[in-house]
Amino acid sequence: MALKPPTPGTSTQWNNFGMKLADALGSVAHAGWIGHCAPFFRDSVSTGYMRRVTTYEKVRSIRLERRRALRRQRKRTPRAASPLRRRSASLATDPALFRQSTEGIRELSLSRSKFTSPEGKVFRCWRLKAPRDFRHDDNPDGVWEFVYELRRQVFLKDRFRGRGTKRRPPLYVDLDEIREIDFEGALILAAELDRVRHVFRIPAMLDDGQWDPWVRSLLYGLGLYRVMEAGRHNYGIEIDDIVSDLNKRGIAIVPFLSCHKADPGKAKELRDALVQHCNPSDEAQLAVYDCLVEAFTNAVQHAYRKEIEGDGLPSAERWWAGALIDQAEGNLYLVVFDQGVGIPSTLVRRPWWSLILGQLPELSDSAVIAGGLEYGRSGAASAPGISAEAEGRGNGLWRMCELTHQFAEADVRFTSLQGEVVYSKGRALERTSLKTRFGGTMVRWRAKIDIARERAS
Repeated sequence: MALKPPTPGTSTQWNNFGMKLADALGSVAHAGWIGHCAPFFRDSVSTGYMRRVTTYEKVRSIRLERRRALRRQRKRTPRAASPLRRRSASLATDPALFRQSTEGIRELSLSRSKFTSPEGKVFRCWRLKAPRDFRHDDNPDGVWEFVYELRRQVFLKDRFRGRGTKRRPPLYVDLDEIREIDFEGALILAAELDRVRHVFRIPAMLDDGQWDPWVRSLLYGLGLYRVMEAGRHNYGIEIDDIVSDLNKRGIAIVPFLSCHKADPGKAKELRDALVQHCNPSDEAQLAVYDCLVEAFTNAVQHAYRKEIEGDGLPSAERWWAGALIDQAEGNLYLVVFDQGVGIPSTLVRRPWWSLILGQLPELSDSAVIAGGLEYGRSGAASAPGISAEAEGRGNGLWRMCELTHQFAEADVRFTSLQGEVVYSKGRALERTSLKTRFGGTMVRWRAKIDIARERAS
């Protein structure tokens, strides 16, 4: 590009010459301080004189250009997500199916709050408070409203991303308000928290500093910390030895167990722990072992079948179990829980036209569970890929009821979806339709046992 110097004495020509010189320098020298300082030449010559660019202006121009280049690069290259965000984004959820499964259940409101980390940092959060009464037998509606809201916030609204951000605060599960809790409620709570840990593959951390001392000790004795492999925010607060205290009151606890497969070793571990506190016969011990293995097998093979629609959320595909012995009343309680599709979803319902054949139609979940207790109606034969194994196992639900025949007084309760059926030895089936949908299946055995006397060491 040729530049002709202006004739002396004409300021307008000198201004035009300066403008052309600035444009030439800016177009030729893209790198270095000349290219960055071209705008300052333009501003200087427009006033009718030439001045020298200061060092401050050169440095400031270079920094601005670097910032612009960095912004352009960020727009072209998306920011890499954290491992927790990637796992959260990859979860397969079905909001419509979840809304359908929780139809009629009240949604709980969350409150904005703050959370202090062990390092002393303060973070904003959404606080989900648990009900004061967490006893499933006395307050099932309150327990399941809390559980469904926890599932909604974690899996659908994606509010479980570690410490979150200022615009997207994380979820804080507040258990400080719990004052009463039973064995079934504690098992459901442990399973829900353990499910979040397994799905997101993150370590669990419990902030139990403000918990009720009795609730904290009971959950610790039931094995909530061990099952979840959870740490504590405040190790300075000691946990009372509730196990020894309960033993003095005549209550023995077998801590929770959990696994993703039908492990006979887990059933043997639970049975051996029961033998230490009670003295069942050899036939009763064998029946306990067989029932536990059957319950574990049903949970693994039927509860999480892919071809059956569940609640539309990812699952851990595990079972949770525990036992409690009330030595004062002489009762043994065995509980197995899973978060699967439910017993009524795995069995074929009798349609309304079965009346023609002289059979009652199964229009409720409790009727389907009761029908599944009949011989040949296990539903396992219809499951793909396990028909041969189902023929050898027989009716799974009925085999779980065989434990009651080894004790003088015993019963087994099946709770799944919106149905509950209780089978007692020598009595007719008791059917109950539940108001709130049970998110999974729970099998509970209760039997009168002979309490073992203290033995000399």
